[in-house]
Formats: sequence, structure tokens, C-alpha cells
Amino acid sequence: MPVDTVFQTLQTYLSGLYVNDFVRFGRVYKVFLQAEPEFTSQPSDIGKFYVRNNDGGMVPLNTLVKITKISGPNFVSRFNLYNAAEIIGASAPGYSSGQAIKAIEEVMAELRQSAPEIGYEWSGLTLQEKNPRARHRSSSAWRSSSSSCCWRRSMRAGVCPSRCCWPRRPSSWG
Repeated sequence: MPVDTVFQTLQTYLSGLYVNDFVRFGRVYKVFLQAEPEFTSQPSDIGKFYVRNNDGGMVPLNTLVKITKISGPNFVSRFNLYNAAEIIGASAPGYSSGQAIKAIEEVMAELRQSAPEIGYEWSGLTLQEKNPRARHRSSSAWRSSSSSCCWRRSMRAGVCPSRCCWPRRPSSWG
């Protein structure tokens, strides 16, 4: 019996499976297959589900699967295809983000001495703060978009009204 048949049966009974739409009285209705909650409230209820085998016969799932309780994470975070533990934090009052980054790097350096297989990477704003080239690219993109906006306004008015490009009228304008 193909494993995907077992998975499709579990999906149909436990979470629902879209079948099709039909129109009745001028309205469109969606058709879903799903078992009633009273038949799926216990893990042992899975054994009462039936799946069709290769010969067309119906086989109860409890003859194919074994149900055991285990604990684990609700989801697994990944970063660059590796299992990851996501850490989100902020610097304490009175400390800069640069000081917080340095403190985390020091802790990770100590940790890597005892466990060299552990690594870390920065993402988001911290990555941009750590990478001067990324910071330069993003700030120059902002400068060019804001200056082009102000350039159009300043050409008409003679000065930049928001003062984001020039604090005063350029001397080259006479």
C-alpha cells in the first residue's frame, strides 16, 4: 500500500480535504470531507479510519500504524537550511545595539570553544548594522530616492522645503 494513501486518508479525516464546488440557489458552495470531532478526539481514534489497499479492499489504519506519544517542538526553525534556534532581543536600557551585539558575540565565542559545531548568523536589522556595505547600499538608495524627490521640488521652489537634501539654497544657483 502506498504511504501517500495513508497520509491522504489522515489528512481527509483529521484536517479536511477539498473536493469541489457546486451551485445551489444561485450560491456557490464548497465541498470538504472531514470526520466529525467526536470521532477524532482521541489518538486511538486513528485506528478506526480505513484506507483502500491496492486490491480495492478497505484496511483499518491500526493494522498499518502504531501510535505513540512523544514530545517535540511545535515547529522547527530553520536558517539557511539548518535547524536553528531563533533569538530575538533588544539591548538593555543604557546600552547601544552595538554593545549588545558585541556581548552576544563574546558569549558565542565562549560557547564555540566547548561546542565547535554550533554557529550563529545575524539577520534583519542586525545584519545590516554589522555589514557596512549593506548599510551603505541601503542608505545611498534612500538618499537617491529622497534627493530626487526634493530635487524636483527644489527646482521649482529654489530650495528644498523639507531640508533633507540641502540646509540652504546651493551657492551655485546664484
